[in-house]
Amino acid sequence: MSRQTRHRSRHSPRLHTPAERLAAIRNGLDPWVLSVAVLLVSALIFAGLVTRLLAVPVLAVALWKLLRSPLPGSVRLALVLLALIVALPLLQLVPLPPELWTRLPGREFVVAALDGLGQPLPWMPLSLSPPATTESATLLLPALAVFCSFLTLEARQQKQILVVFIVLTQLYVLVGIYQARTGPSSGFMLNKNHFAALLYSAVPIVLALGFGEQGGRSQSRMMKIGLSVLCLFLLVAGVFLSQSRAGMVLVVAAFLAALLLLTLLSRSAGGRMERLRVPAAFGLLVIFAIGSLWALSVNQSGLARFSMDPLDDLRVQIFRDGLNAARAAFPVGSGFGTFEYFFNLHRSLELEQIVRLNYAHNDFLQLMIEGGLPAFVLLALFVLWCLGRAVLTIRSGSRSRAQLAIAALVAILALLGQAGLEYHLRSTPVLVAFALYCGLLLPPRPREAGAAGTWTAPGSGPA
Repeated sequence: MSRQTRHRSRHSPRLHTPAERLAAIRNGLDPWVLSVAVLLVSALIFAGLVTRLLAVPVLAVALWKLLRSPLPGSVRLALVLLALIVALPLLQLVPLPPELWTRLPGREFVVAALDGLGQPLPWMPLSLSPPATTESATLLLPALAVFCSFLTLEARQQKQILVVFIVLTQLYVLVGIYQARTGPSSGFMLNKNHFAALLYSAVPIVLALGFGEQGGRSQSRMMKIGLSVLCLFLLVAGVFLSQSRAGMVLVVAAFLAALLLLTLLSRSAGGRMERLRVPAAFGLLVIFAIGSLWALSVNQSGLARFSMDPLDDLRVQIFRDGLNAARAAFPVGSGFGTFEYFFNLHRSLELEQIVRLNYAHNDFLQLMIEGGLPAFVLLALFVLWCLGRAVLTIRSGSRSRAQLAIAALVAILALLGQAGLEYHLRSTPVLVAFALYCGLLLPPRPREAGAAGTWTAPGSGPA
């Protein structure tokens, strides 16, 4: 091929008219990717009944796409673990004969109440409140739909969904900046800690997408880096505007951990940006510091939160009473969604000043109360799965996928770390983000596979 021919073929795809550009955009929009994006927007902005209804058809189509194709062992194992998680609250709704449920721990007050009323003992499920358990199960629908649909996408399409997610977090920050005039920011949420969790968990993802493996033209790379710096600045500022103590600590930890691990991965891979690795890391630290200081200058009460006595928020007493409730229902639990009812039976006089306590402010403790030993076993299996998948993905040989896996693992561990102090994973936006991060630990659908194609082994397919 001559130089003139190569020059003509290189520039022939360029689109000159608005109509041609619009047609190219329409051709590039995949209806399935658009459906997943719409569900993601609904989950992060509205997070109500409408989102759960939207999740049902998306989940059905995603499962149909997954089950009609030969799946690699990693995806099959993830779906088995997912099925066990979904099965647990459903099993709590199965009616049991009185000879069985009356022998379960924590049901003595039910037997006493029925005896006092002179009523016969009916068949009852394991859950002390089946409607509450049903409600808790339906709250999983958006996260399940996002996770399963994310697995059906190619690597390029997954990055498109991640871009939509990052844009939504920036919208959260803009709303939070407006709210900072009158107090702590919370974005579209009612809880500032949940708002902070969503933002700090997105920091590693921005680092991986913006400062990971670089490709394409120099102008495009610089534009991507510039946008990533802006996103990182706003995310950090948003966390500090929330005045969440756990959020301010974890955004620092997540940033440093992701930056360190991504830098080490870049060094081991010997990338082309090797000489710029240390200056780039230093520059990101400067951006991080500027964002933090700017947010603190806007809302100067952020650091004052650290001087408060942790006992003032009664978390210690709630934890003690929660342990008593967990022991009373161990090992079967009281049923998902029944914390408020069951905890009130074991609350101490010190907590009588609290009119209503919906959550334990400790997801691990509440999981033990409601789900018992089976829930804790599933939690342990999930953590082991996350660690194993991250190691396998890093060793797969696909550098860009390894970077995303590292970022996802840092985000997951940060969210789990805060779960000992909060209940942010029971918030639909945070839980959906958590599902996205879990999806990054699995191989994407290869581009060459069609609707009924097969996945490739880790490292052999496109990433």
